Amino acid sequence: MRGDFSQMNLTKTLLILLLTITIMLMLLTPYPIEVKGQERHKFVWSRNLGKEVWGVCWSPDGEKLVATGNFMEIIVFDKSGEILWEVEASKSTYFPSISPDGKFLAVNIGSLKIYIFNIETEEQVYQTGIGIALGPKSWSPDGKFLAVGCMYGALCLFEWNGEKLTEKWAKTISEYHGDINSVCFHPSKNLIVAGSSDHLVYLVDLEGNIIWSKKLDEEVNDVCFSPKGEYIVAVTTAGTLYVLKTENGKIIDKHETTITALTNVIWSEDHIIVGDYRGYIYIYKWIKDEEKLKPTYWFRATEGNIFIAHGISYNPKYGYLAIASTDNCVYVYNISSIIKATTPTVTTTITTTTTKTVSTTLTLTKTTTLKYTITTTATTTRIYTITTVRESTKTIVETVTIPKRTTITMWKTETKTIPYTTTITKKETVTTQSIVTTTVEVTVRPSTETILLIAVAIIGIGLIIAILIKRR
Repeated sequence: MRGDFSQMNLTKTLLILLLTITIMLMLLTPYPIEVKGQERHKFVWSRNLGKEVWGVCWSPDGEKLVATGNFMEIIVFDKSGEILWEVEASKSTYFPSISPDGKFLAVNIGSLKIYIFNIETEEQVYQTGIGIALGPKSWSPDGKFLAVGCMYGALCLFEWNGEKLTEKWAKTISEYHGDINSVCFHPSKNLIVAGSSDHLVYLVDLEGNIIWSKKLDEEVNDVCFSPKGEYIVAVTTAGTLYVLKTENGKIIDKHETTITALTNVIWSEDHIIVGDYRGYIYIYKWIKDEEKLKPTYWFRATEGNIFIAHGISYNPKYGYLAIASTDNCVYVYNISSIIKATTPTVTTTITTTTTKTVSTTLTLTKTTTLKYTITTTATTTRIYTITTVRESTKTIVETVTIPKRTTITMWKTETKTIPYTTTITKKETVTTQSIVTTTVEVTVRPSTETILLIAVAIIGIGLIIAILIKRR
């Protein structure tokens, strides 16, 4: 009986171990793994600003980086991290946004005022407010308008003439009066997308009319358009990344990235960059033909939290990703190798040799010289006079032909043109190089240390469960 019991316990133990190993493999297989020694992101620089950093924004030319936050300053760095200028503020600074021409910086100082600075001279150009708390903002592609999300579901549109902001309208677009957490202008049309804490994404026109709204699974923390404006990408507090069709709001694809809130999203070329509250960065490739998201890489960028909407900014010129962190630091990473070459490729050069045949037609001229001989005959006439007895005279004319041959030689040249065609074959070697690029899918595998740690942990849990079962 005891032997049967031991055998039963051994069987249970083996089954539990097998189950734990299976779970371990399932956990490791479907997700991108950060691999030690194979990181493709490169740390460039960081700066500790003394207090929490809440916003970053690269200039369109990629040469300047603006940082705002609880440190009550506006700081402008160059791309290498040197401070170009800084301005003290009376309150915390939020939501930096640079105009498309790179001349003007819009930033919130406190919650009620927007300030415009000349980014080259650091001169304050203008300030305005509308009496309610102002949030994230976005410039129109032509730089003539500034859309601003507000508390209680309001969306505002200002017109900018280079000297002052003029309010065009302020409308409540959220039926549940949720805060507008993010706004973004369409790259080529008069459309604005807004993400709200009421779980909805709104598409509105330049008059503030709602074209459509779409409910997602949780608060919408950030939104943006694809480079050509065909799609809208949105991230939520539930940790879900959505891709919606711009024309109708239909959900094309979604991915549950993490159980932690996603705070920021950027769409650059065919890649989507996502930041989460814990300080992680996730990079996806958009497969347009299939309209699918493909996770390609992730890494932890900071030990702090990433603030919503303006917490990350990408510089496509240099491939630099800037991150605002609540650990008081600004971080800059080079992710160009991930964005430009997510999957390795093999390039093959094919050389083709071509033989060319050239046909040439020649004309042959033949010249012949002919000799002609002409023979002539001479005629001589003789006259005789005869006198007879009758004293009459008679003249007799006798014509005698004496053959006298005369030979005349004449030369005549005759030229005849005879068509003569011949083919001359000339071999010319023409080398053509064709470059064939083949995409090779490489499975990113976890490091040995990671596998061992996870294996030891899971097997340990399995052994503990087995011991507990045995005691029963």
